Amino acid sequence: MPDDGSKTLAKRPGGMPEDQRLILLWLTEEGGEQIFLTNGGHYILGRFGPNQGVRKMINLIDYDGAKSISRTHAQIHMENDRIYLTDLESANGTFLQGKRLEPHSPQELKDGDRFSLGRLMIEIEFRS
Repeated sequence: MPDDGSKTLAKRPGGMPEDQRLILLWLTEEGGEQIFLTNGGHYILGRFGPNQGVRKMINLIDYDGAKSISRTHAQIHMENDRIYLTDLESANGTFLQGKRLEPHSPQELKDGDRFSLGRLMIEIEFRS
C-alpha cells in the first residue's frame, strides 16, 4: 500500500462535520473506495447486481477475489465514534488481522488494520 502521501482525496465543501469520519478502504495497490461515516451510519460490503438497489453499499464485484465474496458479506459501521466490522454470515468468512470473525459480532477497526473478505485483502485508513 502506498505510504508516500501521493494519493489525495477531494475535500468536502465547507469541511467535514466533527461527528463524521472519512475512511479509505485500500482494495488494490492502485487505489480504493472512500466512504464517509457518521455515528449510526453503515455500509454493506459485498457483490451486488445492477438492479439490487442496496443503499450505502460498496460493490466489490469487479475486484480480484470477488468470487469468494458473498452478496452481503460484511458491514462496516460507526458507533460512539468508533469504526466496526461485522461478518454477515458470509460463506468464506471475514478475517481481521488473520483471525476469522464470528458472524454478527462487531470487531473494532484501527487505522492501518487489514481485513479480508474471502480472498480479497483490504487495508483501512482513517482520514480527517
